[in-house]
This record gives sequence, C-alpha cells and structure tokens, in this order.
Amino acid sequence: MADGRTQILYEASGRRSYQEKRFTVHELFVLGEKGFFQDDSSYELWDGKTITTPPPGNHHGHVEGKL
Repeated sequence: MADGRTQILYEASGRRSYQEKRFTVHELFVLGEKGFFQDDSSYELWDGKTITTPPPGNHHGHVEGKL
C-alpha cells in the first residue's frame, strides 16, 4: 500500500474486512527465500512494517562518482 502498511483480507461472520499484518524478521527472510523480492529495491523492516526503497537512480551514481 502507498502508506507502507501491509494489509490482508479476511472474512469473519460473513463480513469482509482488512486487518494490518506486521511481519517478524523470520517471516521477512522466508519471503525473500521464496522469491517474493524479485526487483532491485531495498527492503527494510521497521516496527513490523516493510519499507521499500527504490534502487538508486542516475543522479545517485553521478554524485557517487564525483565523491
């Protein structure tokens, strides 16, 4: 989701609703081993939430080269 929260859909008593799911470090590693993270983004775990950082762009590489 855009706000960084992971939500899962569940059905209880005939009602459909969303509930936030917080991950453990172990669960994050299992997802990685199963190939869930196939892109070049960097993933971090903050308070049970996955935070995605896109790969560095051209500007980043240019500044890094100048340093």
